[in-house]
Amino acid sequence: MQRNIITGLIVLVALGVIYSFTISDNGNPSATPSASPNATSSGTSASAIRALQVFLAGKTGLAADAIAVSNIEEKQWPDGCLGLPFAGELCTQVITPGYRAKITIGGMEYFYRVDINGSRFRLEK
Repeated sequence: MQRNIITGLIVLVALGVIYSFTISDNGNPSATPSASPNATSSGTSASAIRALQVFLAGKTGLAADAIAVSNIEEKQWPDGCLGLPFAGELCTQVITPGYRAKITIGGMEYFYRVDINGSRFRLEK
C-alpha cells in the first residue's frame, strides 16, 4: 500500500494553473492539475478589472468608480509584457492569461490590457 508523505500545492502564477502534488514513500512524485482560478471566473476578472480602475484612479486623480469599464474580453497574451513591451524591456516568454478592456475617462476611450492577477497593465496605443 502506498502512503503519501507530502501533499501540497504548486501555483504557477504566470499561467494561472494550480497543481496538487504528492510524493510517495518510494519518492515518486505525481502532480495533477486542479481547477484553475483564472479567466473563466467572473470573480477573478472583476478583481483584475477593479485593480485596473484603482491603478488608473491613482494616475488620474479620479475616483475608481468614475472610471467606466466596458467590453471586457478574455485574452492570452504572448508574453509577460502583455504583448506590448516597452523599448528595451525584456519580457518573460510565457503565455499570460488576462483581459482587454475598454476604459472611458472624461468621454475619451482607451483600451487597456491587464494580466489575470490585476498586477500588470498596458495601454494600447
